[in-house]
Amino acid sequence: MKEENPEKEEEVPAPTPPEGMEVSELSKEKEEAEKGEKEEVPAPAPVTEEKKEAPKIEEVKAKPAKPLIEDIHALVEEVIKEKWEEVLSTIGDITTWKSKISDDLEAVKQEVLRVQSRFDNLQAAVLGKVREYEKDIKTIGSEMKALEKVFEKIMEPLTTNIKELKRIVDELKKKEKKS
Repeated sequence: MKEENPEKEEEVPAPTPPEGMEVSELSKEKEEAEKGEKEEVPAPAPVTEEKKEAPKIEEVKAKPAKPLIEDIHALVEEVIKEKWEEVLSTIGDITTWKSKISDDLEAVKQEVLRVQSRFDNLQAAVLGKVREYEKDIKTIGSEMKALEKVFEKIMEPLTTNIKELKRIVDELKKKEKKS
């Protein structure tokens, strides 16, 4: 019977990414960690009943140089950095965008102020015309009152003269009929 050597495990190659895609930093670090574990940690020798001695120092699992939390922080920072670069590439520079929006907002404010100024000028012009028309109407009203008074003075003598003329015409007609 052959005795298997647990130290020699077959290495399974990491899957390669499809064409045009890159391997993420997370995958790269995971592969390196697996390789490091395989190299650093030899499998323990089989223990038989005859041989019960303490494991050798080399057989004890070696601890990584950095604590696990620092690795996680570095990994998270790298992922955030990658995502931030993606956002910047799709959106563009935020400060430039903010500056452009600020300029546009300022232009809109200026245009609103110009429109407000035009509106105020138009309102003042309309009010000026209304006051002018009011003045003209008052003038026309006073002229009409004056004309009414003139007609009152003229009407009485005119009606009197018309009555007198009618009387004269009637007398002339009577004389003509008699003659």
